[in-house]
Amino acid sequence: MRAVKDLHEISRSRVLVWRANLESAGLSSATSRRKLAALASLFDYLIERGPRHTRNPVHGIRRPRIESYEGKTPALNNAQEKLLLNAPDRYSTKGLRDRAMLAVLLFQGLRRQEVTLLKINDLQRGRGFSIYGYKVKVDG
Repeated sequence: MRAVKDLHEISRSRVLVWRANLESAGLSSATSRRKLAALASLFDYLIERGPRHTRNPVHGIRRPRIESYEGKTPALNNAQEKLLLNAPDRYSTKGLRDRAMLAVLLFQGLRRQEVTLLKINDLQRGRGFSIYGYKVKVDG
């Protein structure tokens, strides 16, 4: 599609050739799907913006199937979560801090950097909650 001088020249057959080129280049199905979706979004945008574009040549073109519907990031099971939460020393200040950080990572889905940027004032005061049988009080 690099040889196309005008977006009007892009036809359904050109998109099909491009899709075949993506597949033969060894790209993953997810990458090919993402590229086709980006092109479809570009044409949808152009159709909304003006009368020059009246069709989307990507619509109706089959996209490669994705091998799995699961993410590539492995998840911890309950036993692994318990082991991780029980690793810090529950009787030291640092251990309690580490356990709290691990709990936020596991149960709130925050990223590592987001947890390191948390301040005491970011906590919401409440009656506490339970983590695998351990009562955690949030009071300040």
